Amino acid sequence: MYERVALFLASPKIGRWVAVIAMLLTLVSVTTGLATEDRVFKQHSLGMDLPRQVNLYGHDKLPARDEILRANMDNKVSGFYPWITHHEFGVSFWRPLSSWTHHLDYHAWPDHEWLMHLQSVLWYGSLAAAAALLFREVLGHTWVAGLAALLYAIDDAHGHAVGWLANRNTVLAALFGVLAIWSHIRWRKHGSRKALFGSIAALSIALGCAEFALGAVGYLVAHNLTMERGLRTRCGAALPWLGVVLGWALIYRELGHYTFGSGLYVHPLREPFAYAKVWLERPQLFLFSQFAAPFSGWWLELEGLAAQRFTQLTAAGMLAITVILWPMLREQRESRFFALGMVGCLPPICATFPEDRLLFFVGIGAMALVAQVLERASQGAPQPGYRRLPFQSLAAAFAVLHLGIAPVLLPFRTLKMDRYDSELRASGDRLYGLVDEPSRQSLMVLNSPDYYYGSMTAVMRLTRDLPIAKRLLFFCGTLAATSIETVDRHTIIVRPTGGFFSRAFNRIYRGEAHPLPSGTVISLRGVDITVLEATADGSPLAASFRFAYPLNHPNLVWAAWRDAGYERIQLPPRGERITLRGERP
Repeated sequence: MYERVALFLASPKIGRWVAVIAMLLTLVSVTTGLATEDRVFKQHSLGMDLPRQVNLYGHDKLPARDEILRANMDNKVSGFYPWITHHEFGVSFWRPLSSWTHHLDYHAWPDHEWLMHLQSVLWYGSLAAAAALLFREVLGHTWVAGLAALLYAIDDAHGHAVGWLANRNTVLAALFGVLAIWSHIRWRKHGSRKALFGSIAALSIALGCAEFALGAVGYLVAHNLTMERGLRTRCGAALPWLGVVLGWALIYRELGHYTFGSGLYVHPLREPFAYAKVWLERPQLFLFSQFAAPFSGWWLELEGLAAQRFTQLTAAGMLAITVILWPMLREQRESRFFALGMVGCLPPICATFPEDRLLFFVGIGAMALVAQVLERASQGAPQPGYRRLPFQSLAAAFAVLHLGIAPVLLPFRTLKMDRYDSELRASGDRLYGLVDEPSRQSLMVLNSPDYYYGSMTAVMRLTRDLPIAKRLLFFCGTLAATSIETVDRHTIIVRPTGGFFSRAFNRIYRGEAHPLPSGTVISLRGVDITVLEATADGSPLAASFRFAYPLNHPNLVWAAWRDAGYERIQLPPRGERITLRGERP
């Protein structure tokens, strides 16, 4: 039995087999439809002048500062951004090639979502085949290379991106990034000019699909450090991909794409100190999730001290794994290549929030190391320098997680955004059903699972041509116990447990580098918000909301999340307070 499996994994056709397996495990996603941003992209695509406007992931040209300020104010007043949003907040990405694939979907078969998902599944199958080529190029035509390819194809971390159309850019960037690494290694090993040009072309295409493709550079640097010899040789090997990256960076900057003001999308050059800080919490979240569990995205669901403990536990877990693997890394050059590449691909993804859908490049190195661990464990006692019990225990855990649990979870995780979309639509219908006259009434929502969740309920309604309300205001984005006190007929004080940024995901709208200290006043056309209490680093704990009109005005509809959904609510009488508590959806 063992020999048959080894022969299958070492077969020259393993790339085809893992591609088929990858597609079969993610094929269930074709039963779903559009989810969240997919609906926005479709409307934008159908309204674009394609010869001049292509990019769906950001603006077409850099707006002036006044335009940014005006747009952000409009979005805060309308409720599409929360009141805590930085006044210069902006997130714009340049992804023209992946955008073209969406234009194809929305213009060629706009009413056949299954074909859109089938395209993503086919891209993922191609990625699995490309990864098999890379593993065989580095590890040889061995069953270990085949096992690494199989582990990569069935990795459940990939399900989210494959099943969400808007995240297809990540799959495409990974595909062409892996091809760029493979071609570069072939050029260096065999001196093939065809492989050199192929690497340049593949990396250029990958960067045109998403910034995420910068993760491929981590492996190119790792190859330079572990496989090349001599300074001149290393410099010569780096020139082609360095030229591509620098050219892409100049175009990206010239077109004006950037991120600013966000705590979850952090630009390394515009906000270097904020970017340096994320390195204290995000790398271990990504790495430990890839090797073990739980999902890195769980960090976004935690609040306060729980999030810190989660970060510390993942750091300890990665330290333990590194200690166990250290003899193998010291002994094998190929292991060092994959480990360095895995770490080297972290800088781009650490600029955004932890999610397993960003683990495509991390998985290349991780699955190669997992396969090598399983190979050594299958040979019995490890060589001198290894600690037998920890090594064998790690190998057993890897086998259970990556060969047993991962392929079961993969189909389920492709449906994540479909489940989230259904939940948002149901919550939105319940919330806006509280409004009797949408053209006249404003909806005041005291709490919500998070700010993004609340704003997306409105976006989802608009993309379905359904009414929302004349104005929206989400006071706090947490379901933790929240105190609501009526001060006078125009003013309330809101005090959520842990503050307005207790949930990490709320930082998407404002980073820690842009504090809201006590005394800060934010005016939103008829509503003046004053931060009453804040932490030492400027994270607001309590705020007053003073309206230009009475709180009991008939055009104000007050709502809150109670139990498992939004409900209409009465504010407490003057001088009294109530405490809101909600349950996670």
